[in-house]
Amino acid sequence: MQSRGLDYHRAVRDVGIDPAVVRDPEAELPLRSIMQLMENVARESGNDAFGTQVGASYQIGLVGASDYAMCNAPTLRAALTDYVRYLGLAAKGLNARFVEGPGKSYVSWDLPAALGPHTQFIGAVLAAQAVRIRHIMCDPSFPIFVDLQRSSPQALDEFTRIFGPRVCFEQPHDRIGVPTNTLNRPPGAADPQLYRVIVRCAEKALAERDEASDTVLRLTSHITEALPHGPVDFAAAAKSVGMSPRELRRELEREHTTFRDLVDETRKTLTAHYINDTALAMTEIAFLIGFSQLSAFSRAVKKWFGTAPRELRKKRRSRRSG
Repeated sequence: MQSRGLDYHRAVRDVGIDPAVVRDPEAELPLRSIMQLMENVARESGNDAFGTQVGASYQIGLVGASDYAMCNAPTLRAALTDYVRYLGLAAKGLNARFVEGPGKSYVSWDLPAALGPHTQFIGAVLAAQAVRIRHIMCDPSFPIFVDLQRSSPQALDEFTRIFGPRVCFEQPHDRIGVPTNTLNRPPGAADPQLYRVIVRCAEKALAERDEASDTVLRLTSHITEALPHGPVDFAAAAKSVGMSPRELRRELEREHTTFRDLVDETRKTLTAHYINDTALAMTEIAFLIGFSQLSAFSRAVKKWFGTAPRELRKKRRSRRSG
C-alpha cells in the first residue's frame, strides 16, 4: 500500500487493527478484518487486482510451516496435501481441500459467508499458492489452472500475468489446479531431512492449536446456519459451542462483545457478502439473514450501509465496470 502511495496506517485503523501489531510475530489478527482491509483498499484505489498482487508478492516462508513443508515435500502431491493440512496454522477459519481427478487435481477453498466479502482475499490466497507451486517445481511456466467465483475483473491483464492464461471467472468454486500426471514429480530443491523436522514441528503445533477453541468463530457459524430459521436462540447457540449460557456470556464479555451485537454484525457481514459477491435475489438474501419481510430487510440495510439494497448492489457493479 505504501509503495502505491496509499495511507496504510489509516486503512488498518479503519478495520480495527493497530498498525504496530505487524511488528509482533506472535500477534493474531481477525481474518474478517484482513478481508475487509483488502476490499476497502481495492475499492478506494480502483484496483480490483489488489489482493492478487499482494498474494503474488508474498515471500516464501511468510505462511510458515505450510510453506516450508511444501518446498521440501518429496512430491508435488505431498506438497499440496501438506499445504491443506497445515493451513490452519496460518489462519483459523480458512479451510481448503485437495481432490485428485483423472486429468486435473485441485486445491479448493471454502470461506464462511459470515466472514463477509472476500474477493480480494481469495485472490491473494490463490496468487500466493500459484507462486509457490511454480517455485517448488522450479518452472515459471508450470501449467496451473485457476477458477475464481468473482466476476471478470477490470484489471484482467494482471490476473493473466500472475496466474497465466488458464484463469477463469464466475466459476462455482475458488480453486487452483495442476495436471494430475505431475503429482509424482519431486520439488526441485527438496531436503528430506529438513522435511521430517518441519512435519514433526508442524504436527506438534497443529495438536496444540486444535486444543484451543475459537468461540466467536464457531458461534458466528452457528448464527449463520440458524438465521434462516427465525430468531437465534441464545441457549441453543451456547450448546452449539459446548458451553452453558452463563459460560458463553462470560466468554463474550472477555471478547468485548455481546450475543446481540454478534448476531447484528453477522447479519450485516452476510448481507454485504450476498449483495456484493452473489447474484441472489433480495428476497432470498432477506430470508438467509433472518428477515421474513423484505421491508424490514430494506430498513436494516439502509441503517447499516446508508442506502437501499438494490442501490447498494448497483453502486458495487458500477465500480467494477467503471
